[in-house]
Amino acid sequence: MRQSLLRVLIAIIGIATSVALILVWSWQAEASRPNPPLPTAQWLVGSPPLQTILTLEVARSPREQTVGLAHRDHIGLTDGMAFPRAKPIPAAFWMRDMHFPLDLVFVGPAGRVLNVIHSAQPGSDDLQRATGPTSLVIEVPAGPAQLLGL
Repeated sequence: MRQSLLRVLIAIIGIATSVALILVWSWQAEASRPNPPLPTAQWLVGSPPLQTILTLEVARSPREQTVGLAHRDHIGLTDGMAFPRAKPIPAAFWMRDMHFPLDLVFVGPAGRVLNVIHSAQPGSDDLQRATGPTSLVIEVPAGPAQLLGL
């Protein structure tokens, strides 16, 4: 009786371990693929005469926000990604699985830029942090944010 109970317990542990490994593998596989093209929004930035319109993909779901621009080889100089927040929260981004440097623009609840991280380096797990709660974070290729006065 005791041996059969032990065998059942070992079988249950084996099955649970297998299921857990499959779930972790599928999550990692999902996170290792780039986002498909997402809906876009336009953002007018800068002051005349250095004013331009950025085309930003809007990452709304947790998966879209986790993956962001990772796994892409490049984006256009006036392209980027927006990460809207339902309510203002502290924000910290890493550059894991990125293939090119980014400028990160942290926007506060009043719509004002809190801080900008220029040229965050690809592949880094170092956290790039906002200086306060953010309602929006914008990622653009490194360079244009500084040229536009952000």
